[in-house]
Amino acid sequence: RSDYSKKENRMRSLESWIAEYRESHRHPVNQTIHLVCVPLITFATLGLLAAIPVPSSIRPLPYFNWASAVAAICLVYYASLDLRDAAGMLIAVLVDLAIVALLRRAGILLPVAGAIFTLAWIVQIYGHRVEGRSPSFLKNAVFFLIGPIWVHRKFVNGLVGSKSSV
Repeated sequence: RSDYSKKENRMRSLESWIAEYRESHRHPVNQTIHLVCVPLITFATLGLLAAIPVPSSIRPLPYFNWASAVAAICLVYYASLDLRDAAGMLIAVLVDLAIVALLRRAGILLPVAGAIFTLAWIVQIYGHRVEGRSPSFLKNAVFFLIGPIWVHRKFVNGLVGSKSSV
């Protein structure tokens, strides 16, 4: 079964992932919570990853840390689904990484990222209680990556006035 699931994950279209994600994000309160908290969780996750020390052999590489490595892998996955969405996610990730770098230099990255991560997840859990449905990632961990694209599309559609059902 797990081999089939892995193959199915690779073959699914982004539209299929978004449609399934949308099923557990219909309530307006939950949607609003996700529009705020998903970007915060993404940022905080990158912050927590950036706080993990890198091996000394890698340290001389400028801007390399665990956050940039994980972000690069996620962006490759996004590009495999949709290049336009990947470009939008690249911009968001670069902004997040720049803020992470500033907080790191200020010496406050870990407490700020940890607090944001914790609080945003508490609010997200509340959103799913309002929704009355479990978070999508409990069914498939890929939804951790789909949530940010769903938010990105909601943001872009709002900017251009689209009535898309994202």
